[in-house]
Amino acid sequence: MTIYVFPVSRTTCDHCLYQTDKPGQLKKCTGCHYLYYCGRQCQRPSWPAHRDECAYLRAVSPKVPTDTVRLIARIILRLRNGD
Repeated sequence: MTIYVFPVSRTTCDHCLYQTDKPGQLKKCTGCHYLYYCGRQCQRPSWPAHRDECAYLRAVSPKVPTDTVRLIARIILRLRNGD
């Protein structure tokens, strides 16, 4: 089981980790408005792993969890789903 959590950045895609120096170039997740993606080509394959996390991020909005909290949450969600 491999789980990745990287610091959320307006300049880094959460799926492919592409980095840009232009803050407006990446698109926010339309559900939680927290993670950033290059576009649909990165958001779609990332969705199965992000689906449950997205719902929880919406529930705690506008508070922002730390990267450590996100990592622990992803581990718990993956274990709960039997991954």
